[in-house]
Amino acid sequence: MRAAAFLDAARAKGADAFLATDRFDVRYLTGFTGKDGWCLLTDEDRILLVGFTELEQAREDAPEWRIVHVRRRFAEALAECAGGVKRLGFDSERLSVAARDGVAERLNRVELVPCPGLPRRVRAVKSPEEVEAIERSAAMADAAFEHILESFKPGVTERELALELEWFIRRGGAEGVAFPVVVASGPRGALPHAVPSDRRIERGDGVVFDLGATCEGYCSDLTRTVFASTITARQEEVYRLVLAAQEAALRVVKPGVRARDVDAAARRVIEDAGYGEFFGHGLGHGVGLDIHELPVLRPDDEGVLQTGEVFTVEPGIYLPGEFGVRIEDLVVLEERGPRLLSGAFKEPVVA
Repeated sequence: MRAAAFLDAARAKGADAFLATDRFDVRYLTGFTGKDGWCLLTDEDRILLVGFTELEQAREDAPEWRIVHVRRRFAEALAECAGGVKRLGFDSERLSVAARDGVAERLNRVELVPCPGLPRRVRAVKSPEEVEAIERSAAMADAAFEHILESFKPGVTERELALELEWFIRRGGAEGVAFPVVVASGPRGALPHAVPSDRRIERGDGVVFDLGATCEGYCSDLTRTVFASTITARQEEVYRLVLAAQEAALRVVKPGVRARDVDAAARRVIEDAGYGEFFGHGLGHGVGLDIHELPVLRPDDEGVLQTGEVFTVEPGIYLPGEFGVRIEDLVVLEERGPRLLSGAFKEPVVA
């Protein structure tokens, strides 16, 4: 069914076959958990091309697919099994120029049809099984956050907290972390993608935790902001403003709403309070096998939200030299509206 959806989308672009090269697309189609493989989809065949080091893994993961051993280059192996293909669709956002040129050289009688972003659009709407996997991953992230509060105290370093989070996530049965854990304290909390440092948590710091697990290949994404021993009136004001912005956005989320309108609902709350210049990123992004998928919730996006999409809602305020606050939850869009997959406590936490 998944391969058929890719092919149908490629036919709409004028192709009669499709080449998937991104590892997340390949896993989505085949179940192959390796890092390097290509899929060729035609009316008659479903082919998975892999090198020697992942050959047995492919046979184990994708028993219903025809496995082709890539002995030298992927383009050469592809040419040997693409007979009958006249117009080959490919995701031009994922295939490198060098790889595309190699395919064009070896399939010189085949027209290459760019299909930018096609797999991402097909993968955006999640099946019930995919949602269940993401929900399990989200529960792992919730548990990790609750666990880290036991280790959270002035004097511990950002790096120590990040390592403890990753250890707990892996020990809990996850395949791994969905992305490098973010722990950003005090003024470093104003860096949305801060890399954990050896800075020690100080009394009065706001500390931003951004973490996620991977379960059965599917990611989760959770952000919470915690305050060390005490919270100032200004910190609490900003925190509650960010929470109000998230709540405003969630009230707007429903099938058929433009993603940019959800972003606007949160952004308006922050702008009206005079903090608009300190919220500089989009409100959210899709989550699935990859940590950043469709939909994209940002001011310039014209996409329309669909039932079955899973995405984050994560407003933030980042005050340079002072602190930052971000609150991020993962939701699945159902017919009646959004259902939260994140369950971690959201009132201001002073630990």
